[in-house]
Amino acid sequence: MAESTLSLETIAPIMRSSNHSPKILSPRERKLRKEQTYWTQTSILKAEIPCRRLPKNIIIKEKTMPIVIPDKVQIHDNFTAKIKAIEARAIEARAIETKPVEAKSVEAKIIDRPCWDLNRSSLCNYDQIPPSKLMEMLNKIPPHNEFHAAILNIYNYQQINSDRSNLLTAIVAEYDEYGMIITLAIDTRKLVYSYLRIFWVDFPETVFNWSINERLVNSRNRLPKGSTFQVTTKDIKGINIRHASYLRLQPSNYPKICLKSLSFPLVVPKCICRYLVCVDFEATCDYAPIPLVSTKSAEIIEFPWVIIDTETMQVVDSQHLYVKPDNMAGVTSFTTKLTGITTSMLEGQDNLHTVLKKFHGYLRNKFGVNFRILTDGIWDLQVQLRNEAKRKNIYLDWYFHQYFDIKQEFKHFLPHFSDKYQPGLKAMLEAFGMNFEGRQHSGIEDSKNIARLALNMLLLGHPFDKCRTIPSDYNPFEDKKFIDFGHIAEKDSWLCIDPCGIWNRPWAKTCKFCFKPKIFGCPSF
Repeated sequence: MAESTLSLETIAPIMRSSNHSPKILSPRERKLRKEQTYWTQTSILKAEIPCRRLPKNIIIKEKTMPIVIPDKVQIHDNFTAKIKAIEARAIEARAIETKPVEAKSVEAKIIDRPCWDLNRSSLCNYDQIPPSKLMEMLNKIPPHNEFHAAILNIYNYQQINSDRSNLLTAIVAEYDEYGMIITLAIDTRKLVYSYLRIFWVDFPETVFNWSINERLVNSRNRLPKGSTFQVTTKDIKGINIRHASYLRLQPSNYPKICLKSLSFPLVVPKCICRYLVCVDFEATCDYAPIPLVSTKSAEIIEFPWVIIDTETMQVVDSQHLYVKPDNMAGVTSFTTKLTGITTSMLEGQDNLHTVLKKFHGYLRNKFGVNFRILTDGIWDLQVQLRNEAKRKNIYLDWYFHQYFDIKQEFKHFLPHFSDKYQPGLKAMLEAFGMNFEGRQHSGIEDSKNIARLALNMLLLGHPFDKCRTIPSDYNPFEDKKFIDFGHIAEKDSWLCIDPCGIWNRPWAKTCKFCFKPKIFGCPSF
């Protein structure tokens, strides 16, 4: 059935009629007439946006006059088909009035229409926003249901605790000009609520600064339908359980990403070099009330590398060398439990200076200068190797100062999460549906998993094109991005007596290595 609209010219004579007084109308009819007058005078009936009919009609002089009001685009049906229908209707209407209009211009007009005319700072002051705009900007959760009560409890809980609680999971449904449309699930209560939004203003600056079309295209490629991640409640307007709440969501800093239905590009972008050399050092370490090793005195004991050919998309070589430290006492029981390296494995091995010479000769003979090093984080090159080389007066070649960080590349691939998000290697693999293979904290196994992750990102069209450069005056202990987990046992740390004999962090409920639970009577510091 075709939808009819009312104009001011047709309504005005009827409203001026003395035979139709508002006093004889019922309260419902007066309310509907008030809405009709508002939409007519503000010319919203003339906007080219989807419309719906009210379930009831106004009866004036025994004639039925349907009221048509605009409705925001919902994605509970085929979003693409709805947009195409809007375009076709707009083109047909304009063709009758004047000249035909090209489809591209109409599409640009529909997609680029802003949701509201406000910036980020004004979104925090809800008192200055009209209620009609508030419904468009925030997610309305009606009262008197389990989900409404549960979301209020979670919001109150997260005001006391950090958002690391990870109680809310977002399932991507679709994207539109307003933001990401999700189905929100409360993991602890097994409750779901559909058709909520994370608005573009609540994503990081990188995503917010994209144009509307860039947001839609890039987001659909990187976070496609069905992908899941953790979200947190950024704000709630109205926390009374008896009234509706307006919910504002944002991606969590600990999102546990799981990507679904990723598509491979037809043309894979080229890397700035042909070969990527994946390295992941292992060094001496300790955690005890009186540690034998600190961050400044640690020494590399395993030097592995795995070579990726970015043209054939294959691993072409892998090697690893053990390094004998100057202080063998630094190979503590904690080091052996963590890395699997014992003092007997390091006896008779070369020192760091000799190993670096072998590594340099291998790269120069095999690849020339057409390569870059790839690490997992800044610790390997910017902290450990740089400090140890300076302490032992060892010269480092140019390729140790320009490298790729797989954490940074992963965040460039998925810029929808904040800078506070620091994913581990296992979490990045699980985001692409892969499992960690081998022993964790084994240098060669970690390097192989870095190579697997890099190959997957290359196949998905991520270009490794911007190297990280280490400044000559760089000091890692003044860098906020470097997190020194420390070697001195914190207060309330506890000792696993049998079989490990290892000190554990205060918040650990089980031993880091043997997984035995903390029991009453364990010695604590």
